Amino acid sequence: MTKSIEQTLKSSVSSLKISHNYSAASESVTVSIGACSARVNDIGDLEKVFEQADKALYLAKKNGRNCVWIV
Repeated sequence: MTKSIEQTLKSSVSSLKISHNYSAASESVTVSIGACSARVNDIGDLEKVFEQADKALYLAKKNGRNCVWIV
């Protein structure tokens, strides 16, 4: 089974173990990714895609951080 780009990025950053001394969330830097997949026909659709991706990012942070959330 191959890893997605998002999971590879998250794992790569985690393996660096970059210290995050002033964070209450984690001792080291983590990655939260929100993404949206859609077909875009016009600029209005593109704006909706960005809104959905932004919501996905907040869901990733709300659900424990250091995760990938795709809508």
